[in-house]
Amino acid sequence: EILGKAPYNEKCDVWSCGVILYTLLSGDMPFRGDTSEELMRNLKKKPVRFQSRSWRSVSQVAQSLVRRTCCKVVPERLSAQQVLADDWLWALGVEAERPVARALDPEMFANAAKFGEMTALQRASLHRVAYHMEDERVGGLRDVFLQLDVDFDGKLTKEELLHGADLIGLPAEESARMAELFDQIDSDGSGFLEYTEFLAAMTPLSKMSAEACLVAFRSFDKDRSGTISVEEIQRVFTQDGADKISTDRLKEAVGCCDTDGDGEIGFE
Repeated sequence: EILGKAPYNEKCDVWSCGVILYTLLSGDMPFRGDTSEELMRNLKKKPVRFQSRSWRSVSQVAQSLVRRTCCKVVPERLSAQQVLADDWLWALGVEAERPVARALDPEMFANAAKFGEMTALQRASLHRVAYHMEDERVGGLRDVFLQLDVDFDGKLTKEELLHGADLIGLPAEESARMAELFDQIDSDGSGFLEYTEFLAAMTPLSKMSAEACLVAFRSFDKDRSGTISVEEIQRVFTQDGADKISTDRLKEAVGCCDTDGDGEIGFE
């Protein structure tokens, strides 16, 4: 599409991935030419071929995936979501349910229950901490999120979350409680959980690093005074599009952490 100066979309990246996959599986390039002009001409006109000896040991399902990612007819080319759901990828041993059952831990759902009992201020703070969490601290949860996300759209529906609860045998009453908690974890009311929302709810407090907490604290401390005021919190809530919380409720929440009685929250 780009070489022909035609309109293009994200499927042009799928084409690139198909070319890479072709090379990884065969050790060869899908198109050749003695000159750059001949190469460009072959790329535009010739179909992808699987005639070299190296393709004899590559399964038909793998060849089918390459063929459908390198399809020149854009509407017939696979989308990224379709590639991820392809039979060949799952046949490699990436089974849909068993890894989830192994990776999920009932403690994650217990953490979510505690998250649902927190104040709006506490939940908003944990969202900001989760956003800045180091990869090594959330690697396991990232894997769980990806495995729960069965349709690969980068977000979790209530059904996908409850499916994970069923896989680990969470009792019916706890699953019902999780369904109720979903709306509280879904801080922006979108109807699904984004990655940061999932991390904020499922990560135990003991795994939240001081570095991430400090970055989150500074995101509230707009005037860099070293303390957070009620006004600064309200301003952040407004910027994030969260539901407005009354000043009295915020003062009450701040008061729970305000050890020196100055009406503001210090980092410690």
